[in-house]
Amino acid sequence: MTTTMTASQNATTTTTTTEHFAFLASMKGQPQAVREALWKVRRASNPIELLEAEREVHQAVRDNADRMVGAAVVARVRDEQFVEEAREEAHKIAREADVTLNSRGWRPTSVRLLGGSHVSLAALLLSPATPSDADKRRKPGERGPSGSGVYPALAKLGISDRATPALREAVAHQFAASNSADATRVALERQGILIDHKAALRYAYSFANAALEARTHAFATGGPSPDVADVAGMRIVVSLDGGRVRLKEVAENRDVQDRTYDAQWREPKILTIYKIDQHGRRDRKVKAVIDGTLGTADDVAALLIGHLRLVGAQNAEHVRFTADGGSWIWNRTDEIRKAVGIPRERWSEQLDLYHAVEYLGRLIKPLSPDRIDRGTWLAEAKLNLLTGDLDELLVAIRSLPKHDDLKVDAALAYFEKHRERLDLMFSRPDGQPMGSGAVESAVRRVINLRLKGNGIFWLREHAECVIHLRAHLLAGRWSELVKRTLNRPAWMPRSRTA
Repeated sequence: MTTTMTASQNATTTTTTTEHFAFLASMKGQPQAVREALWKVRRASNPIELLEAEREVHQAVRDNADRMVGAAVVARVRDEQFVEEAREEAHKIAREADVTLNSRGWRPTSVRLLGGSHVSLAALLLSPATPSDADKRRKPGERGPSGSGVYPALAKLGISDRATPALREAVAHQFAASNSADATRVALERQGILIDHKAALRYAYSFANAALEARTHAFATGGPSPDVADVAGMRIVVSLDGGRVRLKEVAENRDVQDRTYDAQWREPKILTIYKIDQHGRRDRKVKAVIDGTLGTADDVAALLIGHLRLVGAQNAEHVRFTADGGSWIWNRTDEIRKAVGIPRERWSEQLDLYHAVEYLGRLIKPLSPDRIDRGTWLAEAKLNLLTGDLDELLVAIRSLPKHDDLKVDAALAYFEKHRERLDLMFSRPDGQPMGSGAVESAVRRVINLRLKGNGIFWLREHAECVIHLRAHLLAGRWSELVKRTLNRPAWMPRSRTA
């Protein structure tokens, strides 16, 4: 019996054959592990087989990428000209810190790559010279007064803590995005990066500390910064607010060897800077600035001054400062304005409307319904705030039924103090916001969803790291943080005079 193929069958067979040969051509030059995994994809007949095969392909490609990167790094750190340039840079940095470096020759070490694997290599090692004074020499197990040594070629490439910058950045990014270190490790594992718990913490915190040092250096150089979008000619809103986090703190009278600690609530302080359009709405085409600190009120004021200088706030069309009634905020606003160099005519302050209304609600809460119609009274008081009729509001507060003279006097003083900051009837016509919701949202996303929770306690320095990383991640400014961090030397000795 003779079988005759139709034109369509013949075309299908030709297409299948062509695609098969194209597949075989794509296999040429691929490592054996990649070819084997691709054949599993080619033969997959159900979702589970395709899922497993696709994962195997990606893992094989990552492994091969690590091998290629590792070979390239080994070759780079053996390049004589590159090593000499790196050595000279290390000596220059050391001299600026009044530290003398001595060569220790070529020493074996290892570097962990983005895929999680290690590459062994030999690199030139420099270490601080041993002090002639015996009292200044380090004891066994201690670092010397000038810190540890440096592999200059590795440092010039940004390799720190025996890890490439790509790996450290990836771990730090995931650590800031996840809700715990365990979740970080699991997420990295799904990306093919196999890393243990301690290494994940070490890389994240070391990267964050380098980022904090880079921020300090950026502030010291002044602004505006070429790495940050300039707000010249824009209308911006600046806010400060505080959150809550529990820290592990050892009591002052407790023995150093006592490993128990007090878990006390402390107030991290968050700042936001964002652009608004002509209607007072946030302009999301311009990335906001979010940052924070566990330091004092003066520390966060200095932090805000630094960021305002970096974005060039002194050249903004108008700067509106808005916050709740915290005296630690308002006592420093004029200092902030002057330090940045913003003219008074381009600066205004606004007390958050919703906090003001909440304050009034707490004032009348003790009054029973038979003494006052709380809903009506509060609605009229809010209308007085919106229309800027503060005198009428003060009359309403004074006319409240007697229940607590101290609270009434405090309320009168509160609204008198913020009289100019409550002139809200101009907020809508010129498109200015009436609340500080942006910074409250930042507190929730940076602090509450990452650092705050049942049974969660932090060392102060670790919480500071997470706040800085997560704030930049949520603001969409991660690439700026990475660029600023990696542009700083990966190794810096401690000055002998420090």
